[in-house]
Amino acid sequence: MHLTRTRIHAGVYEGVLQGTGPDAPEITAMYGGGDLADVTLSSNDDNTWSVRINLPADLMSEGVQTIVISDKDTDQTLDSFTIAMGEPVAGDLTAEIALLRAELDIVKRAFQRHCRETT
Repeated sequence: MHLTRTRIHAGVYEGVLQGTGPDAPEITAMYGGGDLADVTLSSNDDNTWSVRINLPADLMSEGVQTIVISDKDTDQTLDSFTIAMGEPVAGDLTAEIALLRAELDIVKRAFQRHCRETT
């Protein structure tokens, strides 16, 4: 499965998802340890899916915000992006740390799910 970001405009992430087959996949967008609620998929004629994620207004706040988009079933990261606002960020290190934290949340959820399923 491969997600290609086409644009982020007016608070909406847009992309094209390929390699999913005929059934609608379940994807999730994580921000701040929780899932964003407004993720929509619509089928295209060429066996791809258009992805739209409305970004909440609280993303537009001071600091670095990282959004990670992943396959809900496999926890495979499909895309991620960072929004930095306010005072200049001290290099890319702050953004990289925010991305690592978001990816750690995904690993934590996958591990917790694995533990629940194997007990």
